[in-house]
Amino acid sequence: MSYKLNFEKKAYIFFSFLLFLSCSLYSQKVNLDSEYMRYYTNDLPKKPILDEKLRTFNVVPVNSNQFEFETIKRAIKINNFTILESNPHILFQISDVTVGINTSSIDKKTKKSKDNSGKEVTKEVYSYSMNYGGGFSVTIKIPNEEIITKNFGLSEFHEDKKEFLTKEEATKYFNSIKGEKIKNLRTYVLTRTLQELTSFVKVNFSYGLSEKILKFYFVENEDFPEYAEVLEKKVLLGKIFGKMKSSENVNWFSQDVNEYVIFYKSLIEKYKNNKEDKNSRKIISTSYMNMVNLYFAIEEFDKALEFAKLIDENDYNFSEAKNIIKEIDDLTKLLEINKLSKTREFDNDKIE
Repeated sequence: MSYKLNFEKKAYIFFSFLLFLSCSLYSQKVNLDSEYMRYYTNDLPKKPILDEKLRTFNVVPVNSNQFEFETIKRAIKINNFTILESNPHILFQISDVTVGINTSSIDKKTKKSKDNSGKEVTKEVYSYSMNYGGGFSVTIKIPNEEIITKNFGLSEFHEDKKEFLTKEEATKYFNSIKGEKIKNLRTYVLTRTLQELTSFVKVNFSYGLSEKILKFYFVENEDFPEYAEVLEKKVLLGKIFGKMKSSENVNWFSQDVNEYVIFYKSLIEKYKNNKEDKNSRKIISTSYMNMVNLYFAIEEFDKALEFAKLIDENDYNFSEAKNIIKEIDDLTKLLEINKLSKTREFDNDKIE
């Protein structure tokens, strides 16, 4: 009788262990490694000139200081456009640069300190503060389009650290340095606003090339059943992105992409019925995210959105997916404005 009970106890323990294993396909804590993949993509402007013959521009002053005008002119660069002095398609008109101190005041403060005996003493001190700023405007004229006027400027507050015992001393000091402050302000304002101008021109008119970075995830547990395949796909991913280093058309990698996609779809299929398990959720969610990134990079936006929405629906915490959804929305609008289906050609008709 005792033998039978002992056997039944062992059998119970054994089948309980099998049940435990069935609840978690991979029982160890899943540790993730990540790697950033870099590639290049073609930038598309918000206000494209679709006819390449019309891609000309010029920059002219409107009563501008010559030195400051030349500085501003050099900041206006449009890729794939030619400067044409006579009858350019896009004309930039630059106003004078204006700077000044908008408001100023002499401020009184009460400061506490301790004397040599350690006794707390208070004293009143005066210093100046000011609000200053400046900038210029650019008027952009394009045939058959509404004239664009854009202001580039800044306004900042400055509180001087130099302190005086009387208001008269602080006022005298401020008046003595005010002219030099305004003189230096012209260079400061130009330096700060030209960055904004360059960005504005690039976003609205320029065709170019920019680097993008996507974060991929990999299970790093060596005893993970698919660990060897994970390493293989990591190398394969590097191969795929290693060829996306220019704006050239892509017609060479459908086989590599399909191999990568099939593997991560198989991981999702294997672990999808065990979503309550933390390890399974982590494997599924990172597989989804990797698919989102890859489809986004090769501009299969419908498929990228499909997996991004699955991440959201299953409450997987990936802010990257939400960022990509917004990027896809923005890029789709740019493609429509530029009358393109993709920023460059891919052999996507062969991709799973």
